[in-house]
Amino acid sequence: MQNKNNTAPRLGRGLEALLSRDPITNNKGDSFLSAGRTIMQLPISLIDPSPYQPRKHFNTEALLQLSNSIKAHGLAQPIVVRRNDKRYEIIAGERRFRATQSAGIDKIPAIIRSYSNQESLQIALIENLDRENLSAIETARGYARLMSEFNVSQQEISQIFNKNRSTISNTLRLLHLPEDVQQLIIKGELSEGHARTLLSAEDSATVRKLSQRIIQEGLSVRACESLIKSLRNDSKNKSSKTPHDQISLFPEITSQLSQKMGAPINIQGNNKKGKITIQYKSPKELDQLLTKLDGI
Repeated sequence: MQNKNNTAPRLGRGLEALLSRDPITNNKGDSFLSAGRTIMQLPISLIDPSPYQPRKHFNTEALLQLSNSIKAHGLAQPIVVRRNDKRYEIIAGERRFRATQSAGIDKIPAIIRSYSNQESLQIALIENLDRENLSAIETARGYARLMSEFNVSQQEISQIFNKNRSTISNTLRLLHLPEDVQQLIIKGELSEGHARTLLSAEDSATVRKLSQRIIQEGLSVRACESLIKSLRNDSKNKSSKTPHDQISLFPEITSQLSQKMGAPINIQGNNKKGKITIQYKSPKELDQLLTKLDGI
């Protein structure tokens, strides 16, 4: 298990302490200095994505735009990698790596650093949170990995990412949503506001139905809140319509009336209002019932 006390100071300075903003234009395969850091031109073929990358959904159109920009102007910032045997693993910059690969360029500027698995995950989260609008679910999964794999507490996560602990806790709660609904949030079909509102729904089936209504009808977060409140009130009203004394009172009354009328009788309602149904199977039985009713 990683020592969780060794990571916060270095990461606390943010990505600007790691990455240079100087444009990278050297395409000769040489190493050179930028802001005091050695940047290597590494073959794309030797670089692998990180298993700690929290982002699972990359916008295709945005990647194409970045790829075209790299073709025209070069890559503005290097990626950060760590050695993995004879290959390299991306620590920060997978989006830039994918765009460079798509542009048909065979080498990419990179800063090589030695980071632990925990540091790799934290840096990937910082980069995406700061620059690429990571979805709330991807963020929550990143936090959850820090907690489960590296024994990092919510309080420590709040310090690492400079967020309130309640914010971290509320983000983690989104992982209680059904998996298919989480995917809708990752793809941007549902907003984080919608996601938080859906947590107040009664069950998973309701969450799924509401999710589809939000998408199909374009419901706002406020409209979703009102809809959930309305469903909750309807549920309360239905439960309040069931009288607590119906089971103990009506069977005896029903039995007495059935014996007196000589026909099956059903009583629906409560002690304030309702209806009595008398069943018959033939015209003869109907005549007999009418005769008895006339005599009452």
